[in-house]
Amino acid sequence: MRSLRPSTSFSFDRLFLTIQLQSFPISAWSRPSHRPPRMGLLPRRPASSLRLWLHQQRRISSSTRHVVRKQLSDIAELAKRVSAVNSSNEKQKIVVEYPHLREVLELVYGDKTRFGITSSTVRSLLQQQERDSVEGSNEQLRLEDLLRRLMQNGGNADRKDKDLVWEFVAGHIGLDTLTEEEQALLDSFLRIIDRDLGVGIGRNTLRKVSWPDALEGQEKVDDRQEGNQDSSGKERGRGEEGVRTRRNPNPSLESFSCALGKSINPPFTELAKRQGKWYASRKLDGVRVLSLIDFVVPPDRTRSISLAGIQCVSRYGNEFHSLDRLKDQLQHLARYPSLRELLDRDPVIVAETDDGDVVKRLVLDGEICVMMPTQHATRGQARVSDDGTGASAIWQDDGLVEDFTQAVSLIKRSGQMDNPVYFVFDMISWAEAGTAGAVDAPGLGRTFGERIPETQALVGWLREEIKSETSSEPKIRTLVQWPMEAGDAEAMVERAVREGWEGLIFRADAPYKGKRSLDIRKFKKFQDAEYTVVDMDVSPQRLPVNGVYDVYEACSNVWIEHKGHRVSVGSGFTPAERIAYAKDPSLIVGKQITVEYFSESESASREGIKSLRFPRIKKVWDGERDV
Repeated sequence: MRSLRPSTSFSFDRLFLTIQLQSFPISAWSRPSHRPPRMGLLPRRPASSLRLWLHQQRRISSSTRHVVRKQLSDIAELAKRVSAVNSSNEKQKIVVEYPHLREVLELVYGDKTRFGITSSTVRSLLQQQERDSVEGSNEQLRLEDLLRRLMQNGGNADRKDKDLVWEFVAGHIGLDTLTEEEQALLDSFLRIIDRDLGVGIGRNTLRKVSWPDALEGQEKVDDRQEGNQDSSGKERGRGEEGVRTRRNPNPSLESFSCALGKSINPPFTELAKRQGKWYASRKLDGVRVLSLIDFVVPPDRTRSISLAGIQCVSRYGNEFHSLDRLKDQLQHLARYPSLRELLDRDPVIVAETDDGDVVKRLVLDGEICVMMPTQHATRGQARVSDDGTGASAIWQDDGLVEDFTQAVSLIKRSGQMDNPVYFVFDMISWAEAGTAGAVDAPGLGRTFGERIPETQALVGWLREEIKSETSSEPKIRTLVQWPMEAGDAEAMVERAVREGWEGLIFRADAPYKGKRSLDIRKFKKFQDAEYTVVDMDVSPQRLPVNGVYDVYEACSNVWIEHKGHRVSVGSGFTPAERIAYAKDPSLIVGKQITVEYFSESESASREGIKSLRFPRIKKVWDGERDV
């Protein structure tokens, strides 16, 4: 065998090179005529690839490589064990034994997870001779970090993403001839990329798993500061690298819930039956968004609090990736004078850092709206603004309207919303957000009326900070909450109907409940509900296209099923939509739609059959509604 004499162009020290040679295939150094039999999928790489490979190996810390390999190995072990049982409960018992895989599993089976790359694509990438090095890509990059990076483009992998995957495999698994162990690691990785471990578990199974890092297992900050250690002298709750053991679950997969209300209609006697104060606010026609804002909180009060990260999620817990401009403004909250006081109330530690700091979370609850001049609003969906007179101060005559269709369309894109308006109506701790009832702890469990001034103070300070520190218009606003008695509801509703608003929200002066409850009642001039289109009728119609009227074959109405009976919906379509649906019925038939209607009614032609009064299309969804 030829002696191993690397080129003098390699400047690595002998010890490093000797160690790396143990895992790099000899065939890469030998003449082509002396190549040994190959295992695995990958071709041999030229000297330039070898230099890159060795460079990558030096950049990756041994501890990170060990963690990734352990994750992939345990994924294979978990898959083998789970596939051997049929009972969902038995599967959960096995899964719970792998808490360190929780984040990876939740990312793999997340309802809205899109990596934008498949195992076939990865195999093709690995067959290529070289990829461009992605600066900083492999430094401490773990499996969950890679998956999150792939999700950032909304499921559209670009060249950098592909380069990143190539480097990840090269650094953590290996290239060229693979051992049996490395081939098994690669197989696990490819199954993860395809989001299918083939073991009969999914999102619903994972939601039911009782993970060991639940709320009751999270110590208070004061406990940790006093030397929270076990008998071995190690600090409790720290993982292998001493980072991020008390973290929040992935919100897109956890049994995420937030405060939701129930409908109420005149004469509003239910409000009068309940003792205590109610607060009224306008019902916005936008998209519910909860901002989960994480801060690094040093135990030393002389050190400043800093921002750790921001997630904006839907009422279902799915993350929005189009609100970076809002996040840019929310990051100023790290300097809010009363921030430490707010965070100190919360006993829940989201994460810990290596230097002893803790991460805590503040939650803003609100609605993202697209505000447009009345004449620019689409499809007649927007509601006119209020006039702000007298006791009805919940109305503001700003000349703008909310455009629901635009809000949904823009917030779901991978690009950034230019001018989102974030109406904040509540601010709660992470401990309160994670419970279905009142939290019995000092400073927590405050009623809605007690939270209002704190919410308004924070938003007011943030707006002034943005104006003074930047040239941008603040994208965050408060939503006026007007104290009322139950008897005031009729007059407020009459005003809301006259002004054409989406409706009103009535909130009881009660502690926060992260579930649907009678503490929140919503009145809508029009109700709405989701239905699936089962059929469509087509007829000749005279429609304007580009300002010119002509006769077209067009969709006249669609059919839905309401309480087991077919109902026709013919309003709410644009001329372009009517023509497009007639040409291609698959664009609407079988799709889920939101239908708004005035009320339920008896069918005029069929006694005892329920129908809908004044139904109209509000939104056609691509798949199921998810915002």
